[in-house]
Amino acid sequence: MAFPSTGLLDAFNRANENPLTGALGNGPIRVANPRLQIVTNQVTSVTASGEAYSTASYGPDAEAWCTVATKPANGNAVDLAIRLVSPNTAGWNGYWLSAIAQVGTDTWELYRVDANVFTKLGATVTGPEFASGDKVGFSAVGSTLTGYVFQAGSWTLTIQRTDATYGAAGPIGAQIDDLTGAIDDFSGGTVVVSAGGVLLNDPNTTLTLLRSY
Repeated sequence: MAFPSTGLLDAFNRANENPLTGALGNGPIRVANPRLQIVTNQVTSVTASGEAYSTASYGPDAEAWCTVATKPANGNAVDLAIRLVSPNTAGWNGYWLSAIAQVGTDTWELYRVDANVFTKLGATVTGPEFASGDKVGFSAVGSTLTGYVFQAGSWTLTIQRTDATYGAAGPIGAQIDDLTGAIDDFSGGTVVVSAGGVLLNDPNTTLTLLRSY
């Protein structure tokens, strides 16, 4: 299935904010961690590992994606979360994608989170590299969890796993692991599929008019 089917939730083009409001204004995901903030129309962490989640629930088939405005330092990640359960409490659950900057080739990991315990789903995937200006995406469709990167005008699948533990709608979220990284244009929502099975709002899908009346 082509990705994405949803559009922009928040471009962050407003005055600086701390804490962040808007589509990601309900953080932090984990109470012990600080919030995200807006600095010069981009989102950064207040201190290391700032997190926030959406004010709305999406899904159960849902997706989230954002622009990597500034790539984090090596060893740190841009993270996206889907199907969150009870965020902002001592024990939340859901699914988590990590795009991790490395000294060598960048890596990609998918996790199931159970009461704040992270369980990696399958092995770490090495590559592709991502850079400032690229986009990172994450979808949960049925039991299939998929990570993506957008480079040179197209989306590419980076990692895919299956897990059926969490199947309900929930908030979507984002994290920046350090003070270097920044994101922009947070997007996503409930996956949109037409009656014919064609994803709507999909830049990778071209619809051709076969007959007019």
